[in-house]
Amino acid sequence: MEIGRSDITITGLRLDSRLLKLRGECINMKKYDIRFCSCGRVHFIDQEKINSAIENEKEVLVVCNNCGSSYVVGASKECDEDGEECYMMYSQSMQDTEVNDMIRINSIVFTTGEQIRMMTGGEATDHGGYGFIDWETEKSKNISSEEWEKMRKTVNVEHTINWIRDENKLKQMSHYLCGIDWKGTKYEKSYNTK
Repeated sequence: MEIGRSDITITGLRLDSRLLKLRGECINMKKYDIRFCSCGRVHFIDQEKINSAIENEKEVLVVCNNCGSSYVVGASKECDEDGEECYMMYSQSMQDTEVNDMIRINSIVFTTGEQIRMMTGGEATDHGGYGFIDWETEKSKNISSEEWEKMRKTVNVEHTINWIRDENKLKQMSHYLCGIDWKGTKYEKSYNTK
């Protein structure tokens, strides 16, 4: 089975450690592969680059221009629980890793990523299991510490939408559960609001 052509389908796809069953859907139906960086940026990697790497049984090396973190994205052929061939997507950090064998790399993507704007007026500087957070913007003197803590952990969705402006990126990003409450926007769905 080849990947990257619109007439080819896959039966399974694992993103990181989550199994996502996609029956009859093309792997390249989305424009971007989205990765949330620990520095608070969101990386949008052109899906065609990843499909090309998978076709060549290689990986895409992604380097964040904001914080320097790096990771590879690729896929391996495996069989699902029904015994059907599928591609299992993976992402692996390259921090503190020496790459002696560049043969496995199909392409290298250097990206600054998109900023996520916070209620503090600044941008997210961190992302993890708790969502996005702004650790760097200085606290305003006329705001209580409790209110400030809430502001630094709350995404300013309207400002983020205006900042990113790319309809494809925003639509795809709104499908992820990543600490952004899309309520009141055109991207609102039952699963992405608080």
